[in-house]
Amino acid sequence: MLAKLKISGRILLLGTIPLVMVVLVLIAAFFSVQEKDKLFNTLYNDHLAILSDVMSVQQILQQTALQDIRKYRTGWASAQATEEAIKQHLQLAEAKWLGYY
Repeated sequence: MLAKLKISGRILLLGTIPLVMVVLVLIAAFFSVQEKDKLFNTLYNDHLAILSDVMSVQQILQQTALQDIRKYRTGWASAQATEEAIKQHLQLAEAKWLGYY
């Protein structure tokens, strides 16, 4: 089939077919990546963004409130100040948790 063509025709044909195929593959990959980005954004907005609200409540209770308890245990804070701080942390955590719903 290629034997009937001139050398310039063969080179043109053998150069353009693979080039067109590469361009088509690149275009398909581009649209595939765009679709994956849309799906990832949907996943993040629907599921992972919600986890940040839950994690903020966990951070308040586990880290911030625990620091006040450790201060009381080591003698750096009074019992009344610690109790007030813990109540404030619990109120803040409850408000964030209710905001989550």
